[in-house]
This record gives sequence, C-alpha cells and structure tokens, in this order.
Amino acid sequence: MIVALDGDTKNSTYSEKFYKKFPKRFTECFIAEQNMVGVATGLGTRGKVPFASTFAAFFTRAHDQIRAADVPGELERMTGRALDTLAKALEIRPFSAIAYCLSGAVHVKTKSFDAAEQDFKRALDLDGNLEAARLMLANLYLKQEKWDDAIGRLRTYLDDFPWAPDRPVVREMLEEARKKAREAPGK
Repeated sequence: MIVALDGDTKNSTYSEKFYKKFPKRFTECFIAEQNMVGVATGLGTRGKVPFASTFAAFFTRAHDQIRAADVPGELERMTGRALDTLAKALEIRPFSAIAYCLSGAVHVKTKSFDAAEQDFKRALDLDGNLEAARLMLANLYLKQEKWDDAIGRLRTYLDDFPWAPDRPVVREMLEEARKKAREAPGK
C-alpha cells in the first residue's frame, strides 16, 4: 500500500493531490524532516511503500536518520530514487544548476566521486555564483585528498564572497587543507 508523508510543503510538492484522494494514507510531518524520514523508513519496514516529500534542501538533513535506521538497502533505494527524480527534473529543466548541485550531493553520498565532480562542475558552468556548488566541489576535493584543487576552490570562494556568513568555517577548511597538503607524501 502506498502512503505519503510531507514536510509541510504539500502545496509545493503536489502531495496535496494524494492527500485529497487518500486522506487516511497521508501523514503531515510538518517541519520535522528528519522525523519524517524515520517514520517513512519504519513504514517501509512494515510493508508500506512510503513517499516522503519536502524541499530538497531540507531533505538533506535526514541522511543520519536513514543511516541510523540501518535497514538493509534503504540508503541505496532512497539515493537511487533521488537520482531518478533529479534526472527527470533535468529532463524538464536541463539548465537547472541547483538540480545538478543536488545530484552531485547524492553522488557524493554513494561515493560516485567522478559523477559528483561532473555534476558540481556542470552546476557551476550554469551558475558560477552558486555558493553551495562551489563549497560542495571543494569538499569533494578534500574527501579525495586533492589538496591543491581544494585549496584553489576554497581560496576563490573566500575572494568571491567576502560577505558570506560561513567565511570562518571556510577559512578553517582552507587552513586544514593547506596543513594536509604540506604533510602529504611527495611535498
């Protein structure tokens, strides 16, 4: 049985259409996205087919709930669905920098680093000022221990966004990358 859950965005995600037709199979989770994912995971283990919907920016906060649930294959199923949904979104809007950025983030979670790098770079080709894509690409390079690439991206970010509220964190990331680069073998 299909059930739907929503993070107080049903008019934007169109889950209100499901709600109007099947009100007893709909759960409004309000702005508790992490809890919504936990509930959806639990419903899935009980034989239901849950569809949880909210804005992607809020959904990313729920990764720990999926991981902590430790339901075999659930992370793979959810990331697969996310990639399918993003592919469909890109068919409709092939110039969506944000969709490419989100796709890159999902690829990082699945450790598909080459695909993530391509997605982040495509997002930046479409919108060079997309701060999230810049930082996600820098963070990807940190994960891959590509210190020079990470340092360059972080330095450029700090130069291009002098008003960004996350500058202290980015400076810490930059200093850590410089330290790791100095300690790297062959340097």
